[in-house]
Amino acid sequence: MADFQQLQRKVSETRTAYEAAQGSQLRTDDQLAQIDGRLRSLDRWASRDDRQHQAQRQALEEKRQRLLETKARGEATRTITEAEGYAVERVNRANGEATRFRAVLEEYQRAPQVTRRRLYLEAVGAILPEAKALYIVDGDQKALVPWLPLESGGRPATGGAKP
Repeated sequence: MADFQQLQRKVSETRTAYEAAQGSQLRTDDQLAQIDGRLRSLDRWASRDDRQHQAQRQALEEKRQRLLETKARGEATRTITEAEGYAVERVNRANGEATRFRAVLEEYQRAPQVTRRRLYLEAVGAILPEAKALYIVDGDQKALVPWLPLESGGRPATGGAKP
């Protein structure tokens, strides 16, 4: 249980960092575009022997590299946050399913026949609305007989003429 609480705390801290990184992500992209433009401009106008322009170019490339690293860290943080959130969701879902199973098991131990019947009716209730038609098979019949086409509004189909 303590591990689960630590995981939830870590997810909350990471989510806060992710939200902050999302805001800086837009600024980072804008800054990268500006640096790329300035680098292209330097390449156009600077002579290859000019040390000042080379120093400016190197400084811009270093700044660009730092921004790319920041962007990569933000993307990594986002991926980790999503994974941790998924893990918490899976743990919560599994805990819920286990709790429901234990409740059904207790009911079954108290009244097995009633619980079996209830589970059967719940399953049939979940399956029948998806069925296009319900067929009743009689051992004396030579073929299947459609009994209840659910597409017709749930009214039983009659085999003869309509009154």
